[in-house]
Amino acid sequence: MIVQYTSNMKKPRRINSGQFYRRVGSVHFSSIFSKSRKSKARNKILKIFINKNKNKKLRVRKMGACCVVRKEMGRETFDRSIHEQHEEAKEEEKIEEKFREGDLFLFGDNSRGQIGDSSKIGRFDAPLRSGFGWDRHPIRKFAVGYDHVCVTTSEGELFGWGSNSFSQLGSKSSTTIDRPCKLKPGMYVKDVACGYGFTLIIEKSGKIFGVGSNSRGQLGNGRAQDRISEFVRASGIERAYKICAGKAHTVVLQDTEHSMYVFGDNSNNQLGISSDDDMLVQPARLDNVNPWDVACGDTYTAIVSLERNIKIAGTIGSKSFNTFTSIDNKKDCKSVSAGSSHVVVCILEYIRE
Repeated sequence: MIVQYTSNMKKPRRINSGQFYRRVGSVHFSSIFSKSRKSKARNKILKIFINKNKNKKLRVRKMGACCVVRKEMGRETFDRSIHEQHEEAKEEEKIEEKFREGDLFLFGDNSRGQIGDSSKIGRFDAPLRSGFGWDRHPIRKFAVGYDHVCVTTSEGELFGWGSNSFSQLGSKSSTTIDRPCKLKPGMYVKDVACGYGFTLIIEKSGKIFGVGSNSRGQLGNGRAQDRISEFVRASGIERAYKICAGKAHTVVLQDTEHSMYVFGDNSNNQLGISSDDDMLVQPARLDNVNPWDVACGDTYTAIVSLERNIKIAGTIGSKSFNTFTSIDNKKDCKSVSAGSSHVVVCILEYIRE
């Protein structure tokens, strides 16, 4: 858990409850305009959190007053006024027991067992906590495909559940798996990405392996096949550190020279290569895009360049870009995430201390 305090905030915006707040990292901040109240609140909160976390690592910036804190993995927010902190300290302990660090919450479509709770309910409109024992398998990363989910653990294990219609969970059977099941790629897994009917992983040394649908060459093994039920290696890629999957294309970032590999469907130029070929079954290296971060949508790829601006290749909405094209003049982009046909960009925020 990280606890931060800041006093020199920009003017906060008002929300319906009448409180003022802003967000930095995983902690929400409420501004208090009285200096004496601010000082008292700071001392109270520091005392509570330092006493309660003697054996935990805390990063504390001694400014301002925090009134909303949430667990890093549980993603549950608990809102309390400053003057109630002492009275609710014991209640907070109960809350921490209820929302354990590392819990996984899921909601939405469950028609193919994506929620992973073995139920026959077709949809969950509210977050449901996974009943699987993730405390015994600490989560490192997770990825969500069209109708399946994969999780990597700190021990290098790979778990998956949901649809297996294209063998994306590494089994020849097409039977849906409605509970987290340990997959057997036969290697230590560092990272995972899920697309439409296929799964890709990065193993310990940075090699890429994939399983599932390969009709557009999205597994990068040199051939196009409707379905592959065992993990196969993508050709020629070493020392990968990030992998992204679109509907039927794949992008890999390499930790040397900021290089990027692309393969799979290119019918909308989503690989950033203006070519007559509508797909690449072999990974192609792009040396002129200088990626810092990358994300894949259905038919497009978005990157944050080393210059910290956003570039897009492919088709998104009514716009098409044959190669990676800058879409604005911003120079402060930090990271990017992509949905089917929309993009979310995180902007760097500089805070004076």
